[in-house]
Amino acid sequence: MRDEDISNWIENFDPDGHPPDIYSTFSRDHGNDLIEIIEKFCQELNARLDVFSRRGPSTLDIFEDNHNLKAKYIGQETHTFLRQFLIEPIVESLDYSFLIEARSAETENIWTGEVYPDLRLIPQNWPKNEAVPTIIVEHKNFGRYKQASKELRQDYLEKTTKPVFGVATDILRWGTFRVSEDGNIEHLERASIGKILRQIRQSVNHDDFEFNRESIEIAKLLRLFESIPGTINQD
Repeated sequence: MRDEDISNWIENFDPDGHPPDIYSTFSRDHGNDLIEIIEKFCQELNARLDVFSRRGPSTLDIFEDNHNLKAKYIGQETHTFLRQFLIEPIVESLDYSFLIEARSAETENIWTGEVYPDLRLIPQNWPKNEAVPTIIVEHKNFGRYKQASKELRQDYLEKTTKPVFGVATDILRWGTFRVSEDGNIEHLERASIGKILRQIRQSVNHDDFEFNRESIEIAKLLRLFESIPGTINQD
């Protein structure tokens, strides 16, 4: 590493031990796409509250207390709303297609029973001569990351005898896991977009979602997705 690269690394040092953003295998466009998705999610939430929640919580109330996000305030079951307007657009922007509630036959019969992961991610343009990795997502509503992580482990990762990657999220927090060939469950990466939502919330002025894009730090979420197989990272 050149001296100037070392200086840049020190200047941009991340206390969690990650390299700075310039070493990300994702492009700046991917980061901009994620920011735009989060912005649109906030705008959609704001619009729905205007329609369905004249006497309910405001957007600010929901970002202050996640328990205020309820179906009666947004006109849709919250689990589906969060998946449709945030999780699905995020994974699609990072070059994954997906199956909703993938049955055992769609996950190579790795586990059995009547429980299904919320999503199975499929890397686009995966080499035809290589087995497609199994990547599953378990997501919950705001504030329920521990439950998402627990169900991901107990219902799927602990029951498989094959290598599997898993993503747990409650929207605010994200974590990736891997089952190794010897059956051990490894916690790979964690990331949060809670700060991003707070930044947008703090910039709200008369329900106008204007904010400084340059101040939004999206790198940790990109690094999280770099820890699982994908179109860009095909480990």
